[in-house]
Amino acid sequence: MQITPNNLTSLFKGLKVKWQQGLTQYQSKRIWDYKDLSQDDPSSLAEEEIVWMDRVPRLKEWTANKPIQNAFVRGFKAVNKKFANLHELPVEDIERDEARRLASIMRQLIQAGGNWRPFMMVDAIRNGGATFDPTFVGFDGVPTWSTLHPIDPSDPAKGVQPNLLPALPLTDTNYQTARSQFMDFRGYDGEHIGVYPDILMVPPELEADAKKIIVARTSPNGADNVNYGTTKLMVVPELVPPGATATDPVRKTWYLWSTSLGTMPIITQVEKEPNFYASMPSMNGGVVDAEYIRNEKVYLDVQARGCAYVAAWFLTMKVLPV
Repeated sequence: MQITPNNLTSLFKGLKVKWQQGLTQYQSKRIWDYKDLSQDDPSSLAEEEIVWMDRVPRLKEWTANKPIQNAFVRGFKAVNKKFANLHELPVEDIERDEARRLASIMRQLIQAGGNWRPFMMVDAIRNGGATFDPTFVGFDGVPTWSTLHPIDPSDPAKGVQPNLLPALPLTDTNYQTARSQFMDFRGYDGEHIGVYPDILMVPPELEADAKKIIVARTSPNGADNVNYGTTKLMVVPELVPPGATATDPVRKTWYLWSTSLGTMPIITQVEKEPNFYASMPSMNGGVVDAEYIRNEKVYLDVQARGCAYVAAWFLTMKVLPV
């Protein structure tokens, strides 16, 4: 292929179309669907202030002295991060029309763009609840998964409630224990928050155990399985980080999530959607120097900007193995 401004412009436009088509196809083929657990929240700032109420608003009976419902609002700041995946391609490969190599790079870029949201979500889970800060705390000033979430942040005397349960391997009994404690979360007024866990998230090593608990219609003894269908199973290999040993507890840590409150438990805050860029440094005002260009590179890049965070502690529960 002869390197000219027109040829390069045509090539870059073609790659842009291929990127968009491939991204749509890739996102539809994911084994676990991140949309079951998250929602997009557009952002126009470097950081956004996130506010939550301490209780679930309820309608009260209208009496002569209609009570005023004070909104006790607390919050935190979600900071957007830059993401990119950059490849450089020797100009000689384009001149030789190396379609196979170019197609391989495009597949990697498409995969990176398609994985951006789910990988942000997984990073948030691994990172303690947010991609942007390993010391992240939620609206109540406590880490996402903790045994010390206050019932009322303004009155410690009301006690605490845990969404982190230690030493409970995934069994029928422990699943029922975690599920019942999840549904008993209270607002600062003492009323039930109204959460119902509907997703069970596990790493691959717990898939078989999880299927016995919520997917099988009968128990091993032949009786009806009372836990059948109580939650949807989500197997997420990415929960196990690089370098995890064979005995790392993360391989047997499981999570419950609730999507019953009208907001998803994980928010993917998007300031800049994944976008494909192609460029060549020696293209200056549309002029390409045929001799100079042989030492140049073509840059293919995907860039995005955003973050992910657990919306509220009472939408999730983390259960650690023994």
